[in-house]
Amino acid sequence: MLFKNLFVRKNTGSSTCLPAQKLDDPVFVFDLHGVLFKLDKRQVIKEFLKAPAKKNIFLLCFNPYFLYTAARLWLSTPVLEQFILNMMDRFPFLNHNRQAALQVANALQPIKPTIDLIQQLHKQGHKLYIFSNIGKSSLNIIHTKFPEVLSLFKGVLGSTPDDNYMAKPEYKAFEKFINTFDLKQEHIIFIDDKPTNLSIARTFQMHTVHFSNENSIAKQINQQI
Repeated sequence: MLFKNLFVRKNTGSSTCLPAQKLDDPVFVFDLHGVLFKLDKRQVIKEFLKAPAKKNIFLLCFNPYFLYTAARLWLSTPVLEQFILNMMDRFPFLNHNRQAALQVANALQPIKPTIDLIQQLHKQGHKLYIFSNIGKSSLNIIHTKFPEVLSLFKGVLGSTPDDNYMAKPEYKAFEKFINTFDLKQEHIIFIDDKPTNLSIARTFQMHTVHFSNENSIAKQINQQI
């Protein structure tokens, strides 16, 4: 391929694969969970305590059938929002906790080193995107909580019921992302915390950075700008 002739790719980690030479017009694509945001445990507790039937939810944790169903759905559902909605469908009496469950699932806080890096890249005029398995309702919650962060990105692609919650690491999800924003794969530097997603990204000729340490990401990215 032309791409392979142009660059000698260097590995700086098990799932990191960056070009040996700087790209002329790099496009930075970030995952959301575990890269931009992490779970805020205190906020999780606060949101759970607001749930209208928290006692019933707690008691369900001792129900074998409920736990079995939850485990099966969890293992087969890559999108957290889809998991929550499927559980509501299986157990309709939980429906009045739908919004509370989504708030608990999205009790997040920004990862400061990543946000600092994104602000730097934005000031330098680089194109920034989010490619995440976050659901539509969850994305609205995050946008409401952190508008100053989301406004730094040129585009955001999550997972929606319109395409049956298609999500990474499905090939079609990567195709959708590229086609939605009309991007050149070989210009993309994709940052994700899951090696499986990075592996698929490389089949699309993307460069990849494995987000394993929030304090090392800036050094790797700064070498490309």
